[in-house]
Amino acid sequence: MVADPTREFRHFIEALCDPLCVLGFMLLFLFWCLCRRFHCLAKIIWLALISFLLIASTGWLPQYLTYMLEQRFTKVIMPKPCIHWVVVLSGGQADQSNLNAYESLNGVSIKRLLEGIRLYQHLPKAKLILSGASVSDAPSEAAQLKILAQQNGVLLEDIILEERALNTKQQMYYLKAIVQEAPFYLVTSAVHMPRAFDIACQYHLHPLAAPTDFTYFWQDERRMRNIIPNARNLVYLSVVIHELLGMMWQKATASS
Repeated sequence: MVADPTREFRHFIEALCDPLCVLGFMLLFLFWCLCRRFHCLAKIIWLALISFLLIASTGWLPQYLTYMLEQRFTKVIMPKPCIHWVVVLSGGQADQSNLNAYESLNGVSIKRLLEGIRLYQHLPKAKLILSGASVSDAPSEAAQLKILAQQNGVLLEDIILEERALNTKQQMYYLKAIVQEAPFYLVTSAVHMPRAFDIACQYHLHPLAAPTDFTYFWQDERRMRNIIPNARNLVYLSVVIHELLGMMWQKATASS
């Protein structure tokens, strides 16, 4: 496994940038201002806090940032028959060894796998590469994806596991030894695709974007999600912040 000494630091920075964490610090600062009787400053902090809460919990900003990432690549309708590799990046699982594959893998991983299987079924000579490690004693995400892939008709001899990578950068590092210079369909969530695609290109791989798991939270009859504060909007904003921070970190480390 590739050593990643910055992993905990990156997770710490991401936690500090989470909208709820920012709101918490603003509340603490407001409390401090009130205790010190800085009433004018407290009014400014209160106004900033309410404004930030409304912006983060209504749908306008999360929807715009999500669309900005997801619109870069479109869904593959009919794959090219000349492609012989389909790579599925895992999206997370519960770290418990007593769960079966359906219970362990989260919805993101399952959606990615189903899209990978769909592409595989259209490609007569394709191999399905499943990538994802485990951070505990539980089976790797790749191994759990393999179980579901076989249950959905993928032949065992057509499955290749990559069980060492803990993040997207490591996935591309290990993928290089498997696909080498060959083009491949890269399957991951649409919001994650821009970062994954750029990292693959930095490793001189030749990916063809096959995004899935598009965000349709705002695309239903409940239009009020855009104008009434909703906790789910905070969740989607956190997802986008994770991707944007990852892209910033990747550019910073690539140029250093």
